[in-house]
Amino acid sequence: EQEQEQEQQQEQQLANRYKMLKMRKNLEQEIVKTEEFYVQSLNLCITRYVQPMNKDAKKVGLQTKLDLSSKMFSSLLVIARFHNVLLPELKATAAEPNIGPDFFGTALVQVFEKFLDFLKLYSTFINNYPKTIALLNSLRDNRKFQKFLEQTRSSDPSGQTLVSYLIMPVQRIPRYVLLFSELIKHTPTSDASYNPARAVLAKLEAIAHMINENKRRFENISKLADIQSLLNTTSFVVATPHRRIIKQGSLTLVARDRPYRLFLFNDIVLRTSLAYNLKEHVKIVNMKVGNDVTSEPDKRALRFRILVVANNYGNVQDLWLLEAANNAERMEWYKAFEDAIVAAQKAMFSVNAPPPTS
Repeated sequence: EQEQEQEQQQEQQLANRYKMLKMRKNLEQEIVKTEEFYVQSLNLCITRYVQPMNKDAKKVGLQTKLDLSSKMFSSLLVIARFHNVLLPELKATAAEPNIGPDFFGTALVQVFEKFLDFLKLYSTFINNYPKTIALLNSLRDNRKFQKFLEQTRSSDPSGQTLVSYLIMPVQRIPRYVLLFSELIKHTPTSDASYNPARAVLAKLEAIAHMINENKRRFENISKLADIQSLLNTTSFVVATPHRRIIKQGSLTLVARDRPYRLFLFNDIVLRTSLAYNLKEHVKIVNMKVGNDVTSEPDKRALRFRILVVANNYGNVQDLWLLEAANNAERMEWYKAFEDAIVAAQKAMFSVNAPPPTS
């Protein structure tokens, strides 16, 4: 009976390994399949968008080549060349011999080990992504360029836009991380590929972390570029490297009995008309927020005041009495202003603080 029990356990273990092996092979096939689509997309982006913009700039509505994005597009070309080399090597791993329950195969992991350092090429692309998106946003009113983008998109078999192509490199490394994490889950710890696969995953996660940090940065830049495109002025630049949007919406300026749009950033507040005509911008470090103490009691629940001080002595230069649509909205705005002002003043004091004495 004991021998029979041992045989059953061995059979079960073998069945489990075969099941794990099947899942592992499916994941390897998915890595290759998604790589094929990715390489095809990179090549289409270059031939359909990048090359025409560089070779025939005026024909597509540009005065010059996209100089601001030259680093990004040149790095995209390098990334495409790299993946056109990587893909055949990944495809070749499907023919690896001696695959079975005692050997899950090391070929695919070895290919990634061989080429892993080349993935650092993505840093240049990622670092220049915000500048490129901001530039593309600034060209929204360029009819000739927009016509080129639309014609190219409509004739694309996949219907991809230039922006959707450009986001693909940002998504690729995190996809590798996800696939390799699953691959390791379906690899026995005793297999020859287990430890090398974990080492590859660790490096992929480090690169993905760098991309995620930059992703947060260019998502913010993209929001700033969107706000810039709404404003009916080119004299004020919204998108600066240090600026972050905190809150935006409409509030009534009681003194004028008129609603305005407010854009609260980490360093300034923009006030515009509902039609996005710029009225003023004020540094929040020069502001103080407080409750409304002058209005009728029934109005105070909706209102708060912003004091704009002219100097370090607290002399008031301007007073905004602002009214929200409801008390919840009023509390949200009050807290947003309060936190932003405190943070801005702390940042200013830390910059202006005298050096420590020895």
